[in-house]
Amino acid sequence: MDAVARFAQVCVQESPRLDLGLAAIACAFQSKVTEAQLLARLDELAEGLAAKYRLEMGQDISWLSGAEFSRELFGADGFQGDQLEYSSPSNSLLNEMLDRRRGIPITLTILGIEIGRRCGFNFFGIGMPGHFLMGEVGNSRQFFDPFEAGRVLSAQEAREFFHAMHGSQHTFEKVFLAPAEPRQILMRVLNNLYAAFVNQGDPENLECVLNLQSVIPGYAKEALGQLAGLLATQGRFTDAANVHDRLRLEDPANLQGHERAAQQLRARLN
Repeated sequence: MDAVARFAQVCVQESPRLDLGLAAIACAFQSKVTEAQLLARLDELAEGLAAKYRLEMGQDISWLSGAEFSRELFGADGFQGDQLEYSSPSNSLLNEMLDRRRGIPITLTILGIEIGRRCGFNFFGIGMPGHFLMGEVGNSRQFFDPFEAGRVLSAQEAREFFHAMHGSQHTFEKVFLAPAEPRQILMRVLNNLYAAFVNQGDPENLECVLNLQSVIPGYAKEALGQLAGLLATQGRFTDAANVHDRLRLEDPANLQGHERAAQQLRARLN
């Protein structure tokens, strides 16, 4: 099964696993990487943390608070926010994140969720505008910032952080601290990759991003529209027309428009 098909398989689940989604994304761009390898590395990280606490503290790591776990995973000896190469694709590809021990807020949060799950914690992602935080089920008073060494924020501090980023004229909504749906998180990871490859002028990898986005339920129409445009600009008129054929099913409200676009693209081959 190729990586896009595997990603589609993950995304159609009722609550997609983020480690499987991030692994499939990495495999789509790195042909020598396998899902099994990446999951094994996450398992090893979790087992290493648990073993350290059994040895040093004589207790199970799940006895830690969420704040203590966050600081351990993202502190001085853990995974770090990449301040210097924030927009690098490496920060969104799981294998390279694990190699470099660097990432951006959303992908570090995914690591926290998935390594935490393996250690007995129940974390979730929070897609605050302009940033990404980690929350803990059953703990409505604390939020964690993996990009900033796992620091702990109260709801008020999260509000202040939002206003520092966007200005006091913007309203902070309670929903900004609500759990993000897994598909939204994976889509946001791919949006970051899309922006990175646009900056690099890399149409081949842009095509890969759009193919991945097109199999996320609820996001296919927009991704396929962008894909058709990308292929047409490359002179790949048959491929672009075929995408409009797919859009006839994904976007039936514009059926005639997609039929017309497909005809026009195929006519350019004559």
